[in-house]
Amino acid sequence: MNQALAGKFYKAKIFRLATVYSTELAETRDAASCNLVTNITEHTVTGKQGVRANVPVLFSAVLRDASGHTLLPVAMSFSPSANGRLSAASLGQIALGFRVSKRERVLSFLSTVDYLSSIGKLPQVALETHIARITAAGTIEERKAFCDEYPEFCGRAAKDLPYDDSLKVLAYLKYSDMAAA
Repeated sequence: MNQALAGKFYKAKIFRLATVYSTELAETRDAASCNLVTNITEHTVTGKQGVRANVPVLFSAVLRDASGHTLLPVAMSFSPSANGRLSAASLGQIALGFRVSKRERVLSFLSTVDYLSSIGKLPQVALETHIARITAAGTIEERKAFCDEYPEFCGRAAKDLPYDDSLKVLAYLKYSDMAAA
């Protein structure tokens, strides 16, 4: 998925989650008319063989409406993993500027990891790795149930996109599912 489409898809997911509790937001703002503004702060690490890599330490995003107002801020910090080469995060490291339940917090977390993976800032296995991390390898039942819901949530959010973009994202999701099987 290209970066522009990944950004539109991330915006649709965050907007969908934020409007669960804010009908006013859903009625007064249109996700398509908002721009996604992101910033990624990276740290350069050097591996054992002298290979240098940039790893994210902070991701922030906000939606900006046509009048310039900022909506739905999201920030997520990362810590180095055990090998120091990958960035890892947990649920306590995401800050959301809108009211959320446990379910929406998990889905926002996964959406952010998925977005960063889609644009190449995290490895392709990051989503699976972070799911295992926040569910303690599947032992935290409630979080596991929320994570199991994520693919269905993505499908619903993809349908919020304009028609052509929706078709592209749905095809990408279907291909990803087939590749994972």
